[in-house]
Amino acid sequence: GSCMLVLQTVLPALWFADGSSRVEVHGGTHNQAAPSADFICRVWEPLLARMGISQRTTLIKHGFYPAGGGAAATVVEPAASLRGLTLISRGETLRTTAEALLAAVPYHVGEREVATLEAHFPQAEKNVVALEGGCGPGNALSLMIQSEQLTELFAAFGVKGTSAEAVANQVAHEARRYLASPAAVGEHLADQLILPLALAGEGAFTVARASAHLLTNIAVVERFLPVRFSCEATESGYLVRVSD
Repeated sequence: GSCMLVLQTVLPALWFADGSSRVEVHGGTHNQAAPSADFICRVWEPLLARMGISQRTTLIKHGFYPAGGGAAATVVEPAASLRGLTLISRGETLRTTAEALLAAVPYHVGEREVATLEAHFPQAEKNVVALEGGCGPGNALSLMIQSEQLTELFAAFGVKGTSAEAVANQVAHEARRYLASPAAVGEHLADQLILPLALAGEGAFTVARASAHLLTNIAVVERFLPVRFSCEATESGYLVRVSD
């Protein structure tokens, strides 16, 4: 299972705790069905900081599906109040980074993944990391897109019987679909913003597609908190807004 999902379940309560907190979780840090530790650290937490949430996650050890065995720790300082966050446009792209993580997987797999991504994104910086410490086997490929207003990260995971090139093409497809739309937020990040915005009581973002997962998340949050979300179709996607 994903220890990052467990972490995200605990953290909102700690944002409003009486004092500092430290949480350490063990299990999977990188798998296809949940936000990775890299997504939490590089994408989600910088946006939380803009909302007034002081939280820092450190990846202690990578853990890949199905073996798990990873660990991460988060230190949280309580927030007196939360500020709303508005993400309407992502702005200009500033930096693109392709990174392959390898644990007990041949190095050439990561080289092929990164080379395939480079064909789609020639400007991307390239990084192949061979992990040590018995945290495998596992392989994760990501493309991080840093824009003026936020950072997005798209990832895919190597599985037996799937070529390195196919893994890279999956990442490239998701990233190109994101960049083809003027919407600020990707489909998966949209899910991750609903609860923080609800707790703040204000905020808005644009997303290319209102997924069933996003709409379900909104419906559940509205049952527990005194807020209402609107999801308005626009020419380029959807404008999601919350108010109390």
